[in-house]
Amino acid sequence: MRMPPEDETQPEHQTTLEWYYSWGVVASFEHDKLFSIGLPTFCDYQGFLIYSGTVVNGAKLTDSKQAILKALGKPTKIESDALPVGTDPNLPTVWPKESRYYWRFSGYTLEATFLQQAQSLSDTREPHTWPKDGLTSMYITW
Repeated sequence: MRMPPEDETQPEHQTTLEWYYSWGVVASFEHDKLFSIGLPTFCDYQGFLIYSGTVVNGAKLTDSKQAILKALGKPTKIESDALPVGTDPNLPTVWPKESRYYWRFSGYTLEATFLQQAQSLSDTREPHTWPKDGLTSMYITW
């Protein structure tokens, strides 16, 4: 699926997203040049398959936070949303706080986003949830 540019009135910002459903990849292009690959760990678009291969240095989207940190080494940078005082990080919420870990490798940067608190993905009778420290996505940018 090809998305329209973010701002068609300014040609210097021609960003296009392409969703590769059968591969589990979201590619970002600027002026038709690939600059980022997104690998979400959840997508409710019908037919979108989550990427199942190795991402970098043996890390996979299905790995635990500890396994990903072990595979990728010490992050170059970490950004974390502050949890309000008294927040139970194991109690699922619709809009959880996250932490973003960055690794700078030769020629590209890898960003991994982890939940700082459990996430509720639905409010149905049997809600689908993700636990604290769950990986929500990886992005490779160059």
